[in-house]
Parts: sequence; structure tokens; C-alpha cells
Amino acid sequence: MEGLSVLIKEYEKRNNLTGIQVARRAPRLTHMFFADDTYSFCKANEREADHIVDLLQIFERASGQKINAAKSSVFFSRNTAQEFRDAICAMLRFKEAGDNTTYLGLPSMLGRNKSAMLGYLKDRMKEKVQGWDKKWLSRGGKELLLKTVAQGWRLLVKIGSLVERVFKARYYPEGFFLSANVGSNPSYIWRSIMEAQIVLKRGVVRRVGTGTTVSITKDPWLPNDDPYVHTDNEAIRDRNVDALMIPGQYAWDVDVIKDVFVDRDAKLILSIPLRDADSDCWFWKWDKKGQYTVRSAYTAIQEVKQSYIQNDSISWKKLWNAKVPLKVKHFIWRVVRNILPTKDQLLTRRVDVNDKCPVCNDEIEAVYHVLVTCSMAKQCWNALGINTEENNSSNFDRWVNSLFQKCKIIELQEVFMVCWSLWNNRNEVIWNQRGKEYSDVCKLAKLLLNQWKNAQDKSFDHFLGFMGQEDGKERWEYP
Repeated sequence: MEGLSVLIKEYEKRNNLTGIQVARRAPRLTHMFFADDTYSFCKANEREADHIVDLLQIFERASGQKINAAKSSVFFSRNTAQEFRDAICAMLRFKEAGDNTTYLGLPSMLGRNKSAMLGYLKDRMKEKVQGWDKKWLSRGGKELLLKTVAQGWRLLVKIGSLVERVFKARYYPEGFFLSANVGSNPSYIWRSIMEAQIVLKRGVVRRVGTGTTVSITKDPWLPNDDPYVHTDNEAIRDRNVDALMIPGQYAWDVDVIKDVFVDRDAKLILSIPLRDADSDCWFWKWDKKGQYTVRSAYTAIQEVKQSYIQNDSISWKKLWNAKVPLKVKHFIWRVVRNILPTKDQLLTRRVDVNDKCPVCNDEIEAVYHVLVTCSMAKQCWNALGINTEENNSSNFDRWVNSLFQKCKIIELQEVFMVCWSLWNNRNEVIWNQRGKEYSDVCKLAKLLLNQWKNAQDKSFDHFLGFMGQEDGKERWEYP
């Protein structure tokens, strides 16, 4: 990828590739990398298409890799005549991407036609309701959505980065991200990012160091639930915080502050400690290190909604700290939130299904039944020496919480893995009509846990097992 980037930049310097601009003052984009894919941008004419062909041929010779024309495609703007489209596709030997082209489970192109976009979502929802074996979004698609939300934080802290300059030129040329609005004719991505702005505004503050980049009246920098200055004084308009400090010192000018600000603002300003080691920066108050994370944003949203249940709730800290694969933690989270597609859940959403458990065919299929009280589950827990009869409620998170109190860490790891293995067995019964014996369910859970632990252990040799560093054996090393 790096070699291809160098080549494209060289072609850009020679004006062989023009690239695109999203706004007049925006930087030109000639290429983007995403995962293991490359996007190149040029004018829809034979000259630049010919340069793309030359560029790809040079890359093939230099890298020893071959471009897969069958998996490559060309996107055109709507005002490109069909004759130019056909000619360029013939030169590149790539097919033209259609309106229904998808990438990571999402539409590759999202225009302003909301009916088409919502129609796509409607069709995918129908697929999901009619058959749970159809994934609405792939893992990559879900990752893409999470990255879109996190992009709001990057626009705030990565000033001067390429993506920040592109969005700034298009949507907030005279301001910054927190002061931006949706604007006219926004893209689908920008609307998504603006949803994240609401969350960011609740949790970000400016930390004052030098004060040279912190606006007195526009930035949220006061240590309070309402971090903005409310004093309306011409002396501080369009001024930065360093104007309130003693020149050459990291100390407040008390006389100026008391003279200019109302009492509330003056007290808050003087309560802020100044340290010469600190520089101005954005701080996310929901995280101890001040860095935005998906987990901390989730915490912020939940606290704002006041949806935490303090009594009989699962110990989230113990769950997220458990030494099991991330997909298993995520699965347990879905279990506790009761969002697995069990038959009782489907019925509440008016999906016409038989409500009996597909494994034992005795009781209504609910989360607690599948993972705890089903005959298959009971056999697994008995094999692990875990008594399911002691729990008096039919609540999964209460059952897990009771295990947190009396089980060792290694036992909890096995509990989570067995739950995950039980759900996989349930899905095998539904979709492939073949289930496992309880002993195989337990063996699979332990096998996957051991394999995952070995993968995390750098001292484990996947061919020879655990070996010390002084055994004289030759080992593979990174080239």
C-alpha cells in the first residue's frame, strides 16, 4: 500500500492525476486506502485513465502482485456520458459499479435520494425478519459504523489532518467541529457524524495549558457542568485564554479576571490550576485518560438516559475484564441486554414462529432457558460442577452475578465460553438440523478458550507448544 501511495503522489505532482475536491477550498484527493482496498480518483477522460493503467502496471512489476480486474470496478459521476464510461472501462478492463453495489454489507454509493436509501434498508430488514441466517450488516459493516461515530472525536482533536481539512472546507470553513451544523445538502456520512456531535458536546472540555488556542467565549473550558463563559464583555470577544494570564508566567491575572467577568465565571476561572507542562488539548471527561472511546461514549449515553440499574445488575467491570475472546464478551452483553433473537423475542416483534425450544422442544425458548434450564444446558453445567437449581429467579444476569461471587476466574471464563457454545449449538439445530452432545459442547468451549489463550501468549510456539527461550531451537522471526 505504501509503495502504491508513493506512485500516486508522484503522478499527482506531474499533474497526471487530478483527483477530486468536495469544496472549492478543500484539498484534492487522489487516493484513499481502506482495509486492503484502494480508491483512486481522476477525471473521466482517456488521458487520466491511461495514466491509471500505467500506474497499476508499474505497481504490478515492482510488487510482484497482480491487480484482480474481476474484483475491481469504476464509479462515475452522474454527468459522465455513457460513451466515456464504456471507453474508460474498456481501457482499465474494469466493470462499471452499479447502483446496487455494496461494500462490507453497506451501499457503496449513498446519494441524496432518500427513498432509494431507505428502500435498501427496508429490503435488508425484510431479509432479517424472514430469515435470521441473513446478516443485516457484516462485521466489517458494523465496524464501519463505529468508526463513523468515532470520526467526530478525530475531527475535534486531529486538526490539520486530511479528513479534517476536507470536512472543514465543506461544512464549517469559518469555525470548528463543535460549532458546525448539518448545513444544506449534507452527505449521509456527515449526518451520521453530526449525531456523534451531540454526545461529544456533553463530554468534552478544553484543558488550558498555554491558553493560546483556547477561545474565551467559544470553547467549553470552565470546570463545571456548563463549561462555557456567559460573561458578555467586548474586552474578551475574539480573545484567547492567554490574554487572562500574566505575561511570561503560568498564572492568572487576578485583577483582570475580577474586573471583566461576572462572579460565577471569575470563580470558575481562578479555580483552574495552571501548569507549564500542559498544552492546550481536548479532554473527554467520561474517560480517566481523557481519550474518547466507544466504551466511554456508551457509558456517557447510558448515564444521560439514567438507564443503569444498580440492583441485581451484572458486574460489567468483571465481564469486560474476563480473559475470553471479545466476541464472547459481546455475546454475553447481548444476552444480558436481552437482544438475542430467541423465539420469545421474535414473537414480541410479530414474527410467526413456533415458540418451543428447538433443542429440547419442551419449553418456550427464552434466553434463560437456552443457557441455563434447557436439558442440554443443565447437562453442561453439571459436567462443570455448577448447580443451576440454587438460582430462584429466571434472570440470566442475576445468575451470572451469583457466579461472580462464588466462582474462580478460570471457572467464569469457562462459563462464558459454554454459554457461547450452547448458543452456537442452538443455531446449528435451527439452521442445519444437527446438534451436538453435551460433552462435545463442553469440549468445544474449552478447546476454543485454550486456542485463544495460546494465541495471546507470545511465548507459545504454534508448532512446538510452550518452549523456553534457551532451548537451542531455531525460531521463525519477522523478516
